[in-house]
Amino acid sequence: MINADDDKDLLNQTLAAAAINAVGPGDLEAETHIEAFVRACGDFLRAWQHAHKEERRYKQTAPAMFIFSPSQLPEAVWPAAKKALAFKNTCALQVAGLLFVCNENLRLVLQADAGFKSEGDALEFLDTHGLKGCAAVVFLPEQDAFLIHEPNEDPNEAARVDLGPVSTEPFSFANLDEYLNRFYEDSLETHDGDCDIWANATKRKLKEEAERQIQRSLNAFFKWTIGRYGAKLDQEIKTRRGRSDLRVLKFHSPTEWRQAIMELKVLRPDSSPNARDWALEGINQLVGYRKGEEQQTEACYLCCYDARPVDVDIPEVLPAALGANILSRRYFMKTPGCGL
Repeated sequence: MINADDDKDLLNQTLAAAAINAVGPGDLEAETHIEAFVRACGDFLRAWQHAHKEERRYKQTAPAMFIFSPSQLPEAVWPAAKKALAFKNTCALQVAGLLFVCNENLRLVLQADAGFKSEGDALEFLDTHGLKGCAAVVFLPEQDAFLIHEPNEDPNEAARVDLGPVSTEPFSFANLDEYLNRFYEDSLETHDGDCDIWANATKRKLKEEAERQIQRSLNAFFKWTIGRYGAKLDQEIKTRRGRSDLRVLKFHSPTEWRQAIMELKVLRPDSSPNARDWALEGINQLVGYRKGEEQQTEACYLCCYDARPVDVDIPEVLPAALGANILSRRYFMKTPGCGL
């Protein structure tokens, strides 16, 4: 059996942080308690995948939910839960329908049978029992996926992350396009994808925070795909010339690193801001983020998620991107009546 602590990223996190400070690829923001909890859940779930054969895992048809309160001890969050001894080490097969109340690193886990039948049951449980202030990870065993609920957010806005199959191949920047395409196909290509950004898909009306939702979902997707095999992910990173949306880092040694920088733009259907100007601004931003770190930068991506009613390129964008050595990618988001 593989211990949850054994399936770590290939880079040494301590050395990576030291290297960032030494060579200056931008400020690496400290991990929050919520981020530490989600990472610990992801590590455990990946170990759970390792520990049990696929045919046995997929018989777990009901979800499990892990919750963490940043302000209460686990015993106070759900007093009826009982201590799960050696939880991470035993990695028991049976998780379906269970509630796990945890501290942020899963060293203390309490367990109760909540009888969840669906992911909707689990998310509704947070609301009906006054637990929306907790962080939650809803694990869907037969889908090899989980949902992330952030404290005090609408449970319906939970971000979905696909764990995918276990892989041993190291991360390569050459594969970034493949992963960006996979995220688009799974999460955004159609209105019923994993990333819920439409207030009214039929009318092509986006939610107010659509761009933030895409950023959060893409960051989570990267963490549990390429982040498992040598890449380091962070978002809203302060560079010398502003804050990039997402950055992928890979360390070859504590002092030798490479990066890819991404700027995400949602092209809104109401043309506010103007789609052309919004995309061109993204190119200028990326040029600024890269300045002074050209040797370490493998690629800069302008990712335009297109919610306009017509699937058509903006003529000025691709030449401007090519001239600045920027990779321009446009992903048209289909809804009923527009591409579907």
